[in-house]
Amino acid sequence: MKTKGLKKVLAALFFAPVIFTACDEYEADEILVKLTARETQDTTPITQSQDELAILIEDFTGWNCPNCPEGTSILNSLKESYGERLIVSAVHQGSFAKPKAENNNLDLRTPYGDELGSKFGLSSWPNAVINRKFGPLARGDWETKIQECFANSEHLMNISLGAENTQQGLLVSMQVEAVKDVNEALMVTLFITESDIHGVQNNQGIMIEDYSFQHVLRNNPIVDMPLATTGLKGGDKVSKNYYFTLDKSLNLNNCAVVAFVSNSAGEVLQVNEIEINK
Repeated sequence: MKTKGLKKVLAALFFAPVIFTACDEYEADEILVKLTARETQDTTPITQSQDELAILIEDFTGWNCPNCPEGTSILNSLKESYGERLIVSAVHQGSFAKPKAENNNLDLRTPYGDELGSKFGLSSWPNAVINRKFGPLARGDWETKIQECFANSEHLMNISLGAENTQQGLLVSMQVEAVKDVNEALMVTLFITESDIHGVQNNQGIMIEDYSFQHVLRNNPIVDMPLATTGLKGGDKVSKNYYFTLDKSLNLNNCAVVAFVSNSAGEVLQVNEIEINK
């Protein structure tokens, strides 16, 4: 579904006095500012909302990592406990993720995943980073740190999402609503994860031939897009729309879009995800 009546709105704004209150400022920005790369004025309905804090855990893993299935089991257990409040991304990165003939040359690495591995100084696997603030953490520390994050992190905002596969690509609409004042620059990152990818996995030296990989980070993320240069006041709402260029290898019925808001230090303040349906 595309935004309608934009020309009329622009014409009205051109001939009318440009006077905005603080509450109107973000709506005006949506119409007047120059759109950044992959941002669009096309919209799609919001179907996934939230009203509580969610946390992002990024699991650095690889098909030839003998201890990684244990890490996946821990994440599955945590996901059962926290449900939609815990967003998981499996980042296949490092020496254990390099494809070989033994795994039919299945390559689940991405340039973005490699960048993240370098950024966080990964030297062993599995390891996890929580909200891009805590970690890397060995698998024995994941549950405790997740509990601490839920207990001690502020619920600052909510992210609502919509996703639609169009001829131009995957259109993702999001609305960020501030619950409390946030007095710092804010950015948005979005990426796609894919589940139920089948391949070979090393499990304590035993090769599982038909292992199901879940929440796998895929190509073409949208990284560090500007949301609010000076922060948000409680009650403010900001809407953004983006197009993803889709890799033809993706099975969209098994994919989700993860979207998070971060501060200038790169720490995740809130995260949400929406499943994609063809």
